[in-house]
Amino acid sequence: MVLSSHSLAVECHCWKERGKPIVPREWCLFRFCGTDIEDPPHTMFLCDHPKLVKIHEIFLAKIYAEVPGIRGRATSPWTF
Repeated sequence: MVLSSHSLAVECHCWKERGKPIVPREWCLFRFCGTDIEDPPHTMFLCDHPKLVKIHEIFLAKIYAEVPGIRGRATSPWTF
């Protein structure tokens, strides 16, 4: 995510590939909710689609198991 090397629509649709036109950013709606641009902030912090929430829960359970002291440290997505 940090280096824009991910498969979110906002990134991969802007690649010029095999004669395909570049897709405007505002057309890159998130595949789960379809309500906002599929970019890292929306994907990781803002979208509340049930499938994505479940993915987050599984991921966080693994993190909390590995680093128990990390739970509760963030007061918002922007301070994590």
